Amino acid sequence: MAAELPAGDADFRAALSSPGMLDAAPAQTAPAQTAPAVGGPAVPLYNWYVLGLLCLGCIASNVNRSLLLALAEPIRAEFHLTDTQFGFLAGMAFAVAYSVAGVPVAMLVNRVNRARLIAGLLATWSLITVATGFGSSYLTLLLTRMGVAAAESGGAPTSVSLLGDYFPPAKRGRAVGIFYAQTSAAMIVAFSAAGYLAQAYGWRMVFVLGGLPGLVLSLVFLLTMREPRRGAFDPPHAHDHDASQPGVIEVAKAMAKDKVLASLTLAGGFAVAGQAGISTFCSPFFSRIHHLSLPHASLTVAVIVGGGATLGALAGGFINDHVSKSSPRNGCYVVAALLALSGALASLGFLLPSVPMAIATLFVAQVCLCTYLGAIFPTATLVAPLRIRGAALSFIMLVMNIGGYGFGPQLAGILSDLSKHFGAAEPLRWAMVMMPFTLVVAGFYFYRAGRGLGEGEAAARAR
Repeated sequence: MAAELPAGDADFRAALSSPGMLDAAPAQTAPAQTAPAVGGPAVPLYNWYVLGLLCLGCIASNVNRSLLLALAEPIRAEFHLTDTQFGFLAGMAFAVAYSVAGVPVAMLVNRVNRARLIAGLLATWSLITVATGFGSSYLTLLLTRMGVAAAESGGAPTSVSLLGDYFPPAKRGRAVGIFYAQTSAAMIVAFSAAGYLAQAYGWRMVFVLGGLPGLVLSLVFLLTMREPRRGAFDPPHAHDHDASQPGVIEVAKAMAKDKVLASLTLAGGFAVAGQAGISTFCSPFFSRIHHLSLPHASLTVAVIVGGGATLGALAGGFINDHVSKSSPRNGCYVVAALLALSGALASLGFLLPSVPMAIATLFVAQVCLCTYLGAIFPTATLVAPLRIRGAALSFIMLVMNIGGYGFGPQLAGILSDLSKHFGAAEPLRWAMVMMPFTLVVAGFYFYRAGRGLGEGEAAARAR
């Protein structure tokens, strides 16, 4: 990548939650690490152990949030919900709480021991997941859904911040890609198990069983994870002029003026909207359109959404690291093409009458879609000015959460209910056929980001 600008902890200002569970003073701190030469030395084994722990935390987080999607049909039937209502429960309620909860504590990631922070958050969202199993109304489901979101709002930003100080720039894209691949691995676990457990014990017990492992894991985090030195891989004097924090208006203006950052923000929002909308209603689609039982529909979604997304996220990190060696714009161009291909394949998959052909087509579409995860944050970290880099990353996450996870499921639910209102024989099918258009739009903005990177390189050579 051109102009290596590593991302230490100071680069990640993010929405976090659950204050008061942690001491502001750091406990044990990992030994300082020196910035590596080009290519970097071998990463210590303990650093890989930390990545492994963070991956398990990511799995716990995403299993908890995915259980509602896996159990959509029995929950929708018990509470007599429309697709629009379920879309709000699964998407907008989660996304708004996830984003708003982090605002008052957005700077905690820079001020407290991050290892303790992630342990406390993990315990909190696991407890609330258990409580979801005791929900007695749509309102109580909304409240527990929002509680899980509020606690989980700090999980990914804190983890990415830690990875920024445990891995040098040459290996950071790979580490982040591996971390985000666990989002998909979690969906495999959640969807594979939820349908069968719900059929045997009821959907409420699934939430209780889903929250318990996170409580145990939080103790492992607390006892074995050390806090790394902040800014471990930042170049000398990188923070000499970073004492003052940028204001919201300053960050917004800077991002609006930067073609690459603005494009990456929109690309992330549209990509997540398509991904979340499709994931939320994929199990109901196979239940209603192809008449699969809940266990079989859940297992099908585990293969498509979980398996495909795992491969895509892993491939995205490796692809971005490889093709960006000559220029970072190449990574954006590759992801743009893959997103456009994903949109076309997804629409085709929801139209196919054959279940095996639909599964195969949607699996490939999901692989192509999730390659963006290994490219968006390393690219944004590279181009964002140091003083606003953390705030810029937080803003991208905010758009992905509210605009993507919030808007996507809600849009899919509205499209389904509208199709039903206008007399469509299979309203959910047509909603799912329309949703992948957001992936094509995301591809356009990744392409635009690549063009912006190319223009910046040309200007630099001209000077």
